[in-house]
Amino acid sequence: MTLLAIVQKRRVLMGVHVGLLTVLLGACASNNIYTTGHTAINESALAYSKMGNGGPTIVFQAGLGDTKDTWSPIASSLARGSQVFAYDRPGYGDSKESSSPRDPCTIATELRSALHQAGVRPPFLLVGHSLGGIYQYAFAQMYSDDVLGMVLIDPTHPRHWEQIQAQSPTITATMKTLRLVSFSATQRREFDEQTNCLERFDLKQGLKMPVKVLFRTEYQRLEQGQLEKIVKELQGDWKTITGSDQVLYIQGASHYVHRDQPQQVITIISDFRKEIAHQAK
Repeated sequence: MTLLAIVQKRRVLMGVHVGLLTVLLGACASNNIYTTGHTAINESALAYSKMGNGGPTIVFQAGLGDTKDTWSPIASSLARGSQVFAYDRPGYGDSKESSSPRDPCTIATELRSALHQAGVRPPFLLVGHSLGGIYQYAFAQMYSDDVLGMVLIDPTHPRHWEQIQAQSPTITATMKTLRLVSFSATQRREFDEQTNCLERFDLKQGLKMPVKVLFRTEYQRLEQGQLEKIVKELQGDWKTITGSDQVLYIQGASHYVHRDQPQQVITIISDFRKEIAHQAK
C-alpha cells in the first residue's frame, strides 16, 4: 500500500497517474489466470483459480484494486511444484460485491471458506502483496494451525495510513482525493476498514510460523521524498510483527515485486515451500 505504487495502476485520472495508489494501498492489474470455479460466500460468488498439485498449497492474496490476475507472472511456474490458489475478493474481477464488512478479519474468514468450498485443504503457504499482506497476516493469526508459512511482498504496514496522515498533509490530501474520484465502492470500503480488526492481535508478539518479507528497492519519482521516508521507516517493524528476521530487499523491483522480478520471486517462494514442507515432516 504505497502511494505512488498506487502509481502503477495504468490509468490516468485528472492528470494524476492512479498508480499513486499502489504505494499507499496496493492496487494491481495483470495478465490472466484461468478461472476454474466459483464459491458462494454469504451472498457473493467468488471466482477462483486452482492449478497444480502438491503441498503445501500456495494461497495468494492480492492488494487493493487487484484481481487474481496480478499473480499471472508467477502462478503457473509455482504450480509446477505445488498446488496454487488465487481468487477475486468480493467486488473484484468476476466476484460479486458483498455487503459484509471489508476488514482484514472478515476477508481472512472469507478466504478460508472459499478454500474449503473449492476443496483446497491445509496446510497453506500464504502469499500476500501490499494490502493483501495485512489480510494474510490476519489469516495467519486467526487460523495458525492451517498455515505452514507466509511470504509477504512489499506489504502494507498496519500504521501506514496513520503515519501518512500524521506526517504529510500533502500526501494525505492527494490520497483522499484519489479515494473519492478513482476508487470503486469496494476499494473505498477496504481502504477505510484496512485496520479495523487488528486490535485483536498483539503486533509485538510475532507469528507461530516461518515468514519471509520481500521489499522493493525502487521508488518512482512521485514516490520519492516524504512518502519513501515514511515507507522505509515502517519497514523495520515487520521483523517484530512477524517474529521473523528473514527480510529480503529485491534489487530492481518497485512495489510490484512479483511483476518486476518474477523469476526471483518464484525461486524464493519455491525454495521456501520446500523448506517448510521438509520442516513439517
